[in-house]
Amino acid sequence: PAQVPRTLAARAPRGRGELAYSLGLQFAELGRPEESLAKLTLAAKLLPNRPRIAYNLSLAHSAAGNLSAAELELRRAIAVYAEDKRSAADATYALAVLLLQSDRSSEAQALARELDNLGVPAAKDLLAELERRAKETSVPPK
Repeated sequence: PAQVPRTLAARAPRGRGELAYSLGLQFAELGRPEESLAKLTLAAKLLPNRPRIAYNLSLAHSAAGNLSAAELELRRAIAVYAEDKRSAADATYALAVLLLQSDRSSEAQALARELDNLGVPAAKDLLAELERRAKETSVPPK
């Protein structure tokens, strides 16, 4: 039997991962969340060190209502960028929003401040929203 060259065999999982990622994005665009989630999960398995895959997988989990899995994937994307906080800004912002939606304001605020320190413009809006919500929930003194 013919043997597959080593370089081709080594590239096969990467190629399958890239294809799964592309299909996952396309299924998301088409409004087919279950198929998107399946393909993005496969892509993350085949290409575990790709933060954009983890980020998009988190969006698919969030769309499916699985916020704990979405949080996990966002944290994984951020961890890949451990040495470069600016590159993790999208995932950090998305995690802050997810935490805010989950009524975990203090965690969201810490991330928003981190983003603000990095000069991310959207952090100001997030901090303003956190402040607005804090005022709404505070009880006025009698």
